[in-house]
Amino acid sequence: MSEPPDVGSSALPPLSGSLQRVTEALAATTDQEAVFRTVLESAVSALNAVAGAVLLADETGRSLVVAATRGYEAQAQHLWHGGPLDSRTRGAVLERQQPMFFEHQDALIATFPELNARIGGVPVASALLPMFLDERPLGTLLLDFKEPHTFTLEEKRFLHILAAQCALAVGRAQLLRTFEARIDQVTRAYEAARQNAELLAALGDVLQRATRPDEIATFALSQLGPTLKALSMLVVYLDGQKMLPPILWGDTPATIADHMLQPGLSLQETPLLRRVLQEGRGLYLDNYWLDPDAVSSFPALAVGAEPIWLPGGRIGGFLVIWRPLSTGGWQSTEQEILRRASTTLGLALNRARQSETLKEQHSELAVRAQALEAFAVLSRDFTLEHDPLRLVGRAQELILSLLPQGVSTYYELHSELWHLRSHRGEFRDPALLEKLQGGLDRGSILNIERPYETRQPYYQNLFDSATTKVAREEFTAIQATAALPILVGNAVYGVLVFGFYQARAWSSSECAVLETAARSLGIALERSRTNVQLLQQRDALDLRSQELQAVNDELEAFTYSASHDLRTPVRHVMGFAELTQKALATARYDKADEYLEIIRQAAGRMTSLIDGMLVLSRSGRQELQLRSVDLTALVMQARRDVALEFAARPVTWNIGTLPHVYGDPAMLQQVLTNLLSNAVKYSAKREQSVVTIWADEHPAEWAIHVQDNGVGFDPAYATKLFGIFQRLHHERDFQGTGVGLATVRRIVLKHGGRVFAESQGDGGATFSFTLPRQPEAEL
Repeated sequence: MSEPPDVGSSALPPLSGSLQRVTEALAATTDQEAVFRTVLESAVSALNAVAGAVLLADETGRSLVVAATRGYEAQAQHLWHGGPLDSRTRGAVLERQQPMFFEHQDALIATFPELNARIGGVPVASALLPMFLDERPLGTLLLDFKEPHTFTLEEKRFLHILAAQCALAVGRAQLLRTFEARIDQVTRAYEAARQNAELLAALGDVLQRATRPDEIATFALSQLGPTLKALSMLVVYLDGQKMLPPILWGDTPATIADHMLQPGLSLQETPLLRRVLQEGRGLYLDNYWLDPDAVSSFPALAVGAEPIWLPGGRIGGFLVIWRPLSTGGWQSTEQEILRRASTTLGLALNRARQSETLKEQHSELAVRAQALEAFAVLSRDFTLEHDPLRLVGRAQELILSLLPQGVSTYYELHSELWHLRSHRGEFRDPALLEKLQGGLDRGSILNIERPYETRQPYYQNLFDSATTKVAREEFTAIQATAALPILVGNAVYGVLVFGFYQARAWSSSECAVLETAARSLGIALERSRTNVQLLQQRDALDLRSQELQAVNDELEAFTYSASHDLRTPVRHVMGFAELTQKALATARYDKADEYLEIIRQAAGRMTSLIDGMLVLSRSGRQELQLRSVDLTALVMQARRDVALEFAARPVTWNIGTLPHVYGDPAMLQQVLTNLLSNAVKYSAKREQSVVTIWADEHPAEWAIHVQDNGVGFDPAYATKLFGIFQRLHHERDFQGTGVGLATVRRIVLKHGGRVFAESQGDGGATFSFTLPRQPEAEL
């Protein structure tokens, strides 16, 4: 911000007394409104101004808003009020960072000529002083005079200092307000944290003392209910899929109590708890009635439900809370309290259900239990996953979670070379991983060859360097190994190898875990291959069904054409041939020539229709010659073909980046030529045709679009565009047979794609088709 005006070394100005009083008043003021009132009263009275105002920049910094006024009529609209913060009017003083003094109206209008139209609202004299806080534009101090006013140096200095003091006082008031709000926020957070800590500590204490789950549940509900503003709370324990009678607290609505107290109530009859069980996490609804699974007889309340987990990953019950809608949405801190409370309840329930004999269980039995649980997860993943390498990776992760401190590799044999297809775990020697990724010669490592040849697992308690032709120093970290063949059907699909950094004696339970994992993986891979084949067959059937539907549609259109489109030119030929005979009989040769021309046109129309039908027929019978096709090259050729067809038509071509696709190049060339030709034809009434071609990439397909600036079409009839002989424009406006787009549709369907079109009436049209992405290699 600029320095105050230089007043030289003159004596203390008379306004210094007023300035001193303002300084003292502002020092004792912490309220922003009081600051504005003090500053405006001092400024207006000291300079005998008619009115004054403080304008502050809003949060966006794009506009000034009125913060305080003095002397203006109530609700009066003033020249400086409202509107954008620009350099021409109210924002000029902030942009220049200099005070602006206008001693008479002509000076004001000379600086801001656009104000001349608002002369009725323009003051006679004005002073505008910028206010900055930490070099940040804060706003403007404004004074208006009803008579011309000459601003002396001491008045300018007075106003400059007054604006600066106002900015400082406003900043101090804002800082104090922010500080007080922050203290209040921290205080509330601290109080909530203290209450939560006390509650959780009390739950921990009762867990140590109590011996029965219902005792802990009763205490927990009595503590949680008031803290969370609950109307009702309950704990429900499970016996398999049946719910035991709940433990209730609070004013439970009769409809909820009656429902939950039914003997032998199943989870299937309580959708909310069934969903918590299925998803394995808490569920919170701000309004229960808005949930599609809501029980119709329950009241409109907010509801939360947390699963009560037992060690081992099993849900043993639920902690449920109901509270009025007026309490607002569920806060994260409230959800955390309920989660921790449900954990306490789970510990209590587990302690009551577990016997001392389970704690003294042999470590091998613990490994088996862990393996069974992991295989349940693995079986689920195998059911949901179809990608072969992801299936292998999940099996590797499972084994390494049970047998840590190791790595896993998976190999497939191709062209007498073992290829590393998947690996998991931390390789301590990066050179070893690099060696494996480069491929291993057939016969170079025994613990890959033996399971492949014998179809049996191969275990080494201590890795034997004699079993590999690869330099032993590359395997210095590996101490023990296990290699298992992966059988798909009756063939070895690959070999799964585990290497561990410590020597170990393979126990029967560990071998059982590994071999079960290998068998499960083989079954999953076989199922995956079967699923892929079934999906391919289904896709082929879907494609054939679409083709048959298209053929049926075209047969129906052909029937219509035979009775209408082809019959019309025939009637013209017959009718005008008769007229020609009569004209020749009466020597009216000019009329005969006219009729013969009409006959020639009708015959040409019939020829075009027949040619179009032949093209469409050939496109349906022709076998696809599939290979990689560069769409850019096809578009360039189509563009050249269209240029010959419409030689005199000016066209602007906008061609985006186009992919390589998998298809028949000759047929796709026909598709693009038809679409580009249509785009130019239907934009012929524009001064210049503009055609845009681009492609969108999707996970399973490419979408190619051709857009024009032509006459467009009614979107309600978009589905008729691709039918044979279907035309949405009269032939006298745009010539054509109505076969081109039908041919496009048939070719695209043969490729397994779709066709569609969009238009906004007279705003042009976009014709699009899709092509499947290049198929992946078969399993």
